[in-house]
This record gives sequence, structure tokens and C-alpha cells, in this order.
Amino acid sequence: MPVDNLGLVDVTPAGNALFRSAQPTPDTIPLLQRLRIKSIIKLNADEEDELEWGKPYFDITYKPLPERNFSPDFLTYLIGFVQGRLSLGNVLVHCRMGRHRTGLLVAAWRIRDNHWTIAQAKAERDLYDVDAEPPFDEDKMLAEFAEHANA
Repeated sequence: MPVDNLGLVDVTPAGNALFRSAQPTPDTIPLLQRLRIKSIIKLNADEEDELEWGKPYFDITYKPLPERNFSPDFLTYLIGFVQGRLSLGNVLVHCRMGRHRTGLLVAAWRIRDNHWTIAQAKAERDLYDVDAEPPFDEDKMLAEFAEHANA
């Protein structure tokens, strides 16, 4: 069974991979196992127990990315947390639909770790964000993060 908005974000020098997606479900366990996912990081705060099915298979962490009033420091912290998990194996980051929170984190990753421009990061983000009105000003948040990351 496929996972919506699944994509490869990055591969570390050690060969561990960062993936992004929408909310996985129990029927996606075989796919996630084939991808050698070790850690799942959930970026939305609703229903923390909805991933209980995955706990026997994966290390699951809840790191809700707030929709409003977050600081660039929080995205920096979150990227550092993901990097720590990547040192242990493949990681999947997701939110409910794999568009807004996930897209913002991946765009920030691209700017800071892959040295992409804001325009490049937004273009990739928009591939996963088709016809969806974001619940927060993603462009403003991304610009603030980029300014912070380049300071």
C-alpha cells in the first residue's frame, strides 16, 4: 500500500536516508520496512496515539510543528533532532497530509543543509502542496528561517 506524498529528501554520507510523507497507516508497514525506516517523526499534534500500531516496528517521536508563532530556532532544533535520528538509521518525517508542516521542515532542511535557495526550496515544496491552502504563512516562515540560518 502506498503512502501519500512519499519522497526521498536526503541521504547522509553514512548512507542513511531521510524520507517525507503523509500520515502512514498500518497497511504501510511492509513498505516502510522495505525502506528500512528506523524512526518516524510526526509533526502534527493531533491524536498522538494514532501511531500506536507502529511502535513494535519503529521508534516513533512526536515533535509538533506549531502552525503559528514558531521561531526559526524551533526549526533549527527540529533539523538537529532529525539529524540525530538519522545517525541511527533511515527516518520518515510526516504530518497528516505531508504538505504544510512536512513541506516547511523539508524546505528548511534544503536551505540549511543542502544550501538551496529559497526559490529552489519553495519549488520543491509546491510539488507536494498542490491545490492546498496552507493554514499559516509558509513563505514568511521560510524567509525568516533562511535569514536566521544565513546569519
